[in-house]
Amino acid sequence: MRPLPSILCLLLVLGSCASGPPLDFELLRSEPPLPFALGLTGGTFLPVGQRGVEDSGPEGRTLAARTWPEGVVEPLPLSRILGILRRGRAASVLLDLGVDDRTRERAALGLGGDPRGRLMEIARKRKCDLVLLIEGARDAPVQSRGVNGQWPIAALGWVLIGLGGFVPDHDFEARVRLAASLLDVHTGRELDRIFVEATPFSLSLFQRASLLGILGSVLIPPPLIGDEVSRVVAHARARGEQELLLRLLARLKLPETREAIQRGQSFRISLARIGPGRLRLDIECRQELAGLSFDLNGDPWSPPSAWEEAFLLDPKPMDETLLYSRELPRIREGSILRVLARTVAGEVSSTTLRLERER
Repeated sequence: MRPLPSILCLLLVLGSCASGPPLDFELLRSEPPLPFALGLTGGTFLPVGQRGVEDSGPEGRTLAARTWPEGVVEPLPLSRILGILRRGRAASVLLDLGVDDRTRERAALGLGGDPRGRLMEIARKRKCDLVLLIEGARDAPVQSRGVNGQWPIAALGWVLIGLGGFVPDHDFEARVRLAASLLDVHTGRELDRIFVEATPFSLSLFQRASLLGILGSVLIPPPLIGDEVSRVVAHARARGEQELLLRLLARLKLPETREAIQRGQSFRISLARIGPGRLRLDIECRQELAGLSFDLNGDPWSPPSAWEEAFLLDPKPMDETLLYSRELPRIREGSILRVLARTVAGEVSSTTLRLERER
């Protein structure tokens, strides 16, 4: 006969497959950040009249009309979004544009006036390259999808060792959503649209049932015991919020996001590491460059004038563009370098790179 601890481990491993693999924050954090100074504004404001009343799609038993408590206006504070994006290294530099709540809400929900124009002006003054505008959130009902395919494992665990209550045997969903846009601060152009949504999840008896239901599992198989609505809603809210944050971070880390930014910018600027403290500046544009400006650790900085003259006077003709490329003077590890370039046609583009110390 197999020892009880081995049986329990097998049940838990099999049961954990019900919800699928979670997003791994450390894995996301290890991916390279966007090479930009990113200003954050807007917020997860809920549209008036649409707070918690939308149908989430497939038929199911509704446990609660909304995921977030009634009356909540901004369920995920901007500081919380900023915190996880900073910890996850979403961009070289991340900062809150620091505008008032009314302006943030108007920009997020597309209300009257021109809040975006004011935000772009603030972002330029703060030396941002891009703005991540959080364009509101959508609440959704918490629904039960019923017993899932893990019920035989839960029942087996209950029969063998009375521990079937640890197996996630019921499915739920609360498809709360978040929308955002990546904007170029120099043109105001929308570079990418971002939508993230919480996915269905599974809970075990000990996560979804009341104390009475848990005690009742001594006599009744866990899959047959009903849900305690308040516990399910609390799980849905906590899980949904964390998933929205992680999916936003993951979306910013996708190669497709970088490609969308490159397609939308006036021209391409890149800083390539070629050794400790060594960078090569590449600029590819259709028009000749008129000038460059640099900031090092937030303060104006200039390479030797001979370097800049050589850089501007030596473009390499490509098929339809000009490529400017030259190694920059050595820069201290751990520094933050911003490069802003202008063409003779008046186009502007910029990039920011944090020279992280090699481990």
